[in-house]
Amino acid sequence: MLRELSANLAEETIHLIREGFQDEKDPYGVPWAPLRLREGRILQDTGGLRNSWHRQSSKSGFRVFSGKQYAIYHQRGTGIYGPSRKRITPIRATALKLGRFGFAKSVAGTPARRMVPENGVLPVTWRRQYEQIAQFVLKKAFR
Repeated sequence: MLRELSANLAEETIHLIREGFQDEKDPYGVPWAPLRLREGRILQDTGGLRNSWHRQSSKSGFRVFSGKQYAIYHQRGTGIYGPSRKRITPIRATALKLGRFGFAKSVAGTPARRMVPENGVLPVTWRRQYEQIAQFVLKKAFR
Protein backbone atom coordinates (compact mmCIF):
# COMPACT_ATOMS: atom_id res chain seq x y z
CA MET A 1 0.00 0.00 0.00
CA LEU A 2 2.77 2.49 0.88
CA ARG A 3 4.63 1.74 -2.32
CA GLU A 4 1.45 2.36 -4.35
CA LEU A 5 0.75 5.59 -2.44
CA SER A 6 4.27 6.89 -3.10
CA ALA A 7 4.09 5.97 -6.79
CA ASN A 8 0.72 7.72 -7.19
CA LEU A 9 1.90 10.84 -5.35
CA ALA A 10 5.05 11.00 -7.49
CA GLU A 11 2.99 10.66 -10.67
CA GLU A 12 0.63 13.42 -9.50
CA THR A 13 3.61 15.66 -8.73
CA ILE A 14 4.86 15.29 -12.32
CA HIS A 15 1.35 16.15 -13.51
CA LEU A 16 1.23 19.26 -11.27
CA ILE A 17 4.65 20.43 -12.52
CA ARG A 18 3.51 20.08 -16.13
CA GLU A 19 0.33 21.97 -15.27
CA GLY A 20 2.56 24.79 -13.99
CA PHE A 21 4.37 24.87 -17.34
CA GLN A 22 1.03 24.94 -19.16
CA ASP A 23 -0.29 27.83 -17.03
CA GLU A 24 3.15 29.52 -16.76
CA LYS A 25 2.67 29.81 -12.99
CA ASP A 26 4.53 28.60 -9.93
CA PRO A 27 2.96 25.98 -7.63
CA TYR A 28 1.46 28.79 -5.52
CA GLY A 29 -0.41 30.28 -8.50
CA VAL A 30 1.94 33.24 -9.02
CA PRO A 31 2.61 33.93 -12.74
CA TRP A 32 6.19 33.47 -13.86
CA ALA A 33 8.16 36.62 -14.69
CA PRO A 34 7.66 37.54 -18.37
CA LEU A 35 10.32 36.91 -20.99
CA ARG A 36 12.71 39.75 -21.78
CA LEU A 37 14.92 38.47 -24.58
CA ARG A 38 12.65 36.36 -26.76
CA GLU A 39 8.99 35.73 -27.44
CA GLY A 40 7.05 32.55 -26.85
CA ARG A 41 6.26 30.31 -23.92
CA ILE A 42 8.15 30.92 -20.67
CA LEU A 43 10.73 28.18 -19.87
CA GLN A 44 9.64 26.28 -22.97
CA ASP A 45 11.92 27.39 -25.79
CA THR A 46 12.72 23.79 -26.76
CA GLY A 47 10.54 21.86 -24.29
CA GLY A 48 13.61 20.18 -22.79
CA LEU A 49 13.09 21.50 -19.26
CA ARG A 50 9.33 20.85 -19.29
CA ASN A 51 9.92 17.22 -20.31
CA SER A 52 12.93 16.59 -18.07
CA TRP A 53 11.06 15.70 -14.86
CA HIS A 54 11.49 12.18 -13.42
CA ARG A 55 10.29 10.36 -10.35
CA GLN A 56 11.51 7.67 -8.00
CA SER A 57 9.33 6.07 -5.39
CA SER A 58 9.51 3.37 -2.75
CA LYS A 59 7.45 2.37 0.26
CA SER A 60 9.25 5.03 2.30
CA GLY A 61 8.49 7.99 0.00
CA PHE A 62 9.13 9.54 -3.38
CA ARG A 63 11.45 11.98 -5.10
CA VAL A 64 10.84 14.14 -8.15
CA PHE A 65 13.73 15.79 -9.98
CA SER A 66 14.72 17.40 -13.25
CA GLY A 67 17.26 15.78 -15.53
CA LYS A 68 18.49 19.24 -16.57
CA GLN A 69 21.33 20.67 -14.49
CA TYR A 70 20.23 24.21 -15.26
CA ALA A 71 16.75 23.72 -13.75
CA ILE A 72 17.95 25.07 -10.40
CA TYR A 73 18.90 28.41 -11.97
CA HIS A 74 15.35 28.84 -13.25
CA GLN A 75 13.85 27.60 -9.98
CA ARG A 76 15.78 30.03 -7.78
CA GLY A 77 16.91 32.67 -10.28
CA THR A 78 20.47 33.86 -10.70
CA GLY A 79 20.38 37.53 -9.86
CA ILE A 80 23.36 39.34 -11.32
CA TYR A 81 25.75 36.61 -10.18
CA GLY A 82 26.48 33.27 -11.80
CA PRO A 83 26.97 29.88 -10.16
CA SER A 84 30.47 30.82 -8.95
CA ARG A 85 29.10 33.92 -7.14
CA LYS A 86 30.88 36.23 -9.58
CA ARG A 87 29.06 38.98 -11.44
CA ILE A 88 28.05 37.79 -14.92
CA THR A 89 30.18 39.70 -17.41
CA PRO A 90 31.56 38.97 -20.88
CA ILE A 91 34.78 36.94 -21.01
CA ARG A 92 35.95 37.24 -24.61
CA ALA A 93 34.10 40.36 -25.73
CA THR A 94 33.44 43.89 -24.60
CA ALA A 95 29.71 43.20 -24.17
CA LEU A 96 27.25 40.34 -23.84
CA LYS A 97 24.82 39.83 -26.69
CA LEU A 98 21.25 39.96 -25.42
CA GLY A 99 18.75 38.78 -27.98
CA ARG A 100 19.02 40.01 -31.57
CA PHE A 101 19.55 43.69 -30.99
CA GLY A 102 20.78 44.37 -27.45
CA PHE A 103 24.20 44.36 -25.83
CA ALA A 104 25.24 44.90 -22.22
CA LYS A 105 28.37 44.97 -20.08
CA SER A 106 26.69 42.63 -17.58
CA VAL A 107 23.29 41.04 -17.08
CA ALA A 108 20.37 41.68 -14.79
CA GLY A 109 20.11 37.95 -14.11
CA THR A 110 17.40 35.39 -14.50
CA PRO A 111 14.33 35.83 -12.29
CA ALA A 112 13.14 32.93 -10.15
CA ARG A 113 10.44 30.92 -11.85
CA ARG A 114 9.51 28.19 -9.40
CA MET A 115 8.47 24.87 -10.87
CA VAL A 116 8.29 22.95 -7.58
CA PRO A 117 7.43 24.08 -4.03
CA GLU A 118 10.23 25.28 -1.76
CA ASN A 119 10.90 25.83 1.93
CA GLY A 120 8.61 23.01 3.03
CA VAL A 121 5.47 24.99 2.17
CA LEU A 122 3.11 22.81 0.17
CA PRO A 123 0.63 24.77 -1.99
CA VAL A 124 -3.02 24.30 -1.07
CA THR A 125 -3.87 22.93 -4.52
CA TRP A 126 -1.08 20.35 -4.32
CA ARG A 127 -2.07 19.35 -0.77
CA ARG A 128 -5.69 18.79 -1.86
CA GLN A 129 -4.59 16.57 -4.75
CA TYR A 130 -2.31 14.57 -2.44
CA GLU A 131 -5.13 14.15 0.10
CA GLN A 132 -7.48 12.81 -2.59
CA ILE A 133 -4.88 10.33 -3.76
CA ALA A 134 -4.17 9.19 -0.20
CA GLN A 135 -7.89 8.70 0.49
CA PHE A 136 -8.31 6.70 -2.71
CA VAL A 137 -5.34 4.42 -1.98
CA LEU A 138 -6.38 3.90 1.65
CA LYS A 139 -10.00 3.09 0.75
CA LYS A 140 -8.81 0.63 -1.86
CA ALA A 141 -6.42 -1.03 0.62
CA PHE A 142 -8.99 -1.44 3.37
CA ARG A 143 -11.89 -2.83 1.31
